[in-house]
Amino acid sequence: ANIYLNLRLMWTALFGREIRDMRSYLAAHGVASPLNFVHASPDDITWLASSSRRIEYPLDVPPNAVGCGPIYMALEPLATQDPGLLAWLRRGPTVLIVLGSHIMYDARDTAEMVRAIRTVLAADERVQVLWKFRPEDRDGDGSNDAFLSDEIVSLRATGRVRIERWLAADPAALLESGHIVCYVHHGGANSFSEAIG
Repeated sequence: ANIYLNLRLMWTALFGREIRDMRSYLAAHGVASPLNFVHASPDDITWLASSSRRIEYPLDVPPNAVGCGPIYMALEPLATQDPGLLAWLRRGPTVLIVLGSHIMYDARDTAEMVRAIRTVLAADERVQVLWKFRPEDRDGDGSNDAFLSDEIVSLRATGRVRIERWLAADPAALLESGHIVCYVHHGGANSFSEAIG
C-alpha cells in the first residue's frame, strides 16, 4: 500500500490537474520553468520558506531561499469566528489541548488526559482548560457516551474546563487571542507552525 501511495503522490505531483493548472498560470506570469521538481529552486527566483535556521535541522540553504519563520495567521479574529468562546477565554489564562483532527481518545487515553487536566487545575486556581476531545467511536455509530462519563461531567462541573468535539475557530485565532498560555498539540508541522507563529 505504501508503494502505491508514494507512486500515486509522485504521479499527482508531476501530472495532476492542479499541478498542470498551476504550471500554466506561473508560465503565463513569467516564471520560466514553473514547478520543476528536478531543479526546485531556480537561482532567479527568491523563495520564502516558512522556516528559519533556529528551528530546523542544520542543512544547506540556497542563497536565494529566505527563511522567514512560520507564515501562519488566523483567517478571521476569534471575536468573529466564535464570540462565545472568546468570552469564555477572557475569564482566565487557558491551556489549549488539541491533539489533531484524527486523534480519538480511547478509555485509557481519556483517563490519562483527565488526570493531567486535574493536575493543572490543582496547580493554579486561575488556569482553565480548553480541550478538543473526540472519544473513540467503538460502535461506529457516533453515539459514544464518553461525553457523559462521570470524569468528563465532573471536569465540566468545575467551570474551568471546556470540552468540545470540534472547535469552530481555527487554532491561530485562538492563539492570537492572547488568552492561551500553553498549547498542547501532537507535534505536527501545522501545530508547530501555529505555536511559534
